[in-house]
Amino acid sequence: MDKRIIHYVEHQQDAMTNFLGDLIRIQTVNPPGKDYLDCVRFLHQRLEALGFTSRILEVPDREVQRHHPENARYPRFNVLANWDVGAKKTLHFNAHYDVVPVSGKWRGKPFSGSLHGGQVHGRGSADMKGSIASFLHAMEAFRSARLSPAFNIEVSFVCDEETGGHLGTQFLTQNYPLKADIVIVGEGAHGLSVGVGHNGVIWIKVEILGKSAHASRPGDGQNAFEAAAGVVCGLADYREVISTRSFKPTGGRNLTPTLCVGGTFGQGPGGKTNIVPDSAWFTLDRRVLPNEDIADAEVELINAIETAGKGARAKLKIECLHQAGSYCTDPDGPFPRSFSRSVASVLHGESKPFVTPGFTDARFFGTDLGLPTIGYGPSGVRYHAPNEAVKVDSLVKTSLVYAHFLTHASG
Repeated sequence: MDKRIIHYVEHQQDAMTNFLGDLIRIQTVNPPGKDYLDCVRFLHQRLEALGFTSRILEVPDREVQRHHPENARYPRFNVLANWDVGAKKTLHFNAHYDVVPVSGKWRGKPFSGSLHGGQVHGRGSADMKGSIASFLHAMEAFRSARLSPAFNIEVSFVCDEETGGHLGTQFLTQNYPLKADIVIVGEGAHGLSVGVGHNGVIWIKVEILGKSAHASRPGDGQNAFEAAAGVVCGLADYREVISTRSFKPTGGRNLTPTLCVGGTFGQGPGGKTNIVPDSAWFTLDRRVLPNEDIADAEVELINAIETAGKGARAKLKIECLHQAGSYCTDPDGPFPRSFSRSVASVLHGESKPFVTPGFTDARFFGTDLGLPTIGYGPSGVRYHAPNEAVKVDSLVKTSLVYAHFLTHASG
């Protein structure tokens, strides 16, 4: 890699952390979808300053209403940009700019974007505005050195990944012809790990409908809460069954399916201590392995819920809230191997393939478009939790990895 690029990345890191701090301070909380326009304008201006041809793409109101009727007054925007250097192939870099809501107790302001302790702090710093900063810092290094990368560069900065990606990356891939030959999604692995896939997910809402009565005569009612507790306990057998399954990519770690019960839960209106509750609900999060069929997994999960609820004196209502398929590419494919060499060269270690138990937007490129897609970004701490932060050293190293690949790789 050219020494001028290395020097710029390592010695101009203040510009990168300042940019990231400004980006974090734009509070793109989703839901509901806050401050999206301010963010895409900020990113659009940065891309144009770097010599990209950039467009802000607004999602039609009808689509926002269809997917987010409860937050339809918050418009959705994506950014699509290109830098054509005359190369034969185009690399697409994708990152989402929306962040999850703030929860829990923070030591400082959640959107401070402050730099201390070798970390940039704030909601979205790790997931995943740090990736945006690292990649654009690599682009600035090429511009500063007056060098061109080995690929044409196409960039998408998208909304709504945190709520399924339907109006972000999926809307982009379904409505705009992309020039991409290969894709890096800026999350899903970091350090010596190279992301070659992700789990799928099924979100289910289970509602139990009972019958209210006076608490002094509980036998006159049907206690929805007790029935819900019985369903939850009954799912233990199902969890045991899926725990015996596994998936292991070549050279990677072993994964098993998971079931999380009660991410959200509650009861219907009219609850009171001395009333038998007539309704209760809870959600389920089922992670689906790349070697499982997601449609079969959904049917199996619903059957397990119904079986667990057979003994309940109440009616069950089961609703699928969200489904996202898994994705996995061959770790020995040309693109993952080439990128792994860049990781090993910059970090001076043996890189390994990694399938993240979470889900990312990689599926929209890798599965839907059939494009070779990997995930890679900087290392953060406390993702989706209080005091989220990203390590400056990792931001720099990640920028060097991107730059190394764009200098040496043939794709």
